[in-house]
Amino acid sequence: MYIFLKKIKFTLKTERVKVLFDRISSLVLFKIGLRCSETLFFYYDLLAEYNCFNDLGYLLLKDINFMVIPDLKMLLNFKTIPERMDFVPIQQWFDRGAMCLAIVLNNRVIAYTWVHRETYDNLGPAGVLSLRDDEVFIGPFYTDPEFRKMGLFQRLMYDSLVWLKDNDVNLVYGSCSISNIATIKVLVNSGFSALGIVNVTRNKFEVLNFRHSLLLNSKIMKGSL
Repeated sequence: MYIFLKKIKFTLKTERVKVLFDRISSLVLFKIGLRCSETLFFYYDLLAEYNCFNDLGYLLLKDINFMVIPDLKMLLNFKTIPERMDFVPIQQWFDRGAMCLAIVLNNRVIAYTWVHRETYDNLGPAGVLSLRDDEVFIGPFYTDPEFRKMGLFQRLMYDSLVWLKDNDVNLVYGSCSISNIATIKVLVNSGFSALGIVNVTRNKFEVLNFRHSLLLNSKIMKGSL
């Protein structure tokens, strides 16, 4: 089954279709027990020593702006927004108080992430993360393929953390698949620390804590598989 799905993906042409196929095939493999879900969780303590990026000299793009987008109306005013946004419940997130943080070039959104309050439930089998008033979850992240490997991910993370600190946020959570090396690298290089991992199979839900002072299993609520 796994090899068959890989062969189908290889023949797909557009990134949009590949993303949708990845989600469907992962769900199918998980449901039939051929794949487990392993989600790493990270945290950034904004009350501790501020140690994220200080030197952004490597950025290859100029004339870009960091913008906070609080609602759908403002988002739709941009000339171009990434197709990838079609895969998240934008209106629902805005209605819950989430904000989109974006890097903009010539009225075009070329990189973005989301900041969520109270709860974050887009973790798939890993469940739902509950958040205090001074906590947020940041993610998912996305960079337009045309502008990748130019330092935008790092710049977006830096500007986002600065903005969150200025807006009375004390703790920032993030997560990614254990196989997503690029995101892990950016989170760690930005000063995030590993918090724990949630392992889920068709018959098991297991939370492994890395930090005894900040227990992941006190934040995670098991979702419906």
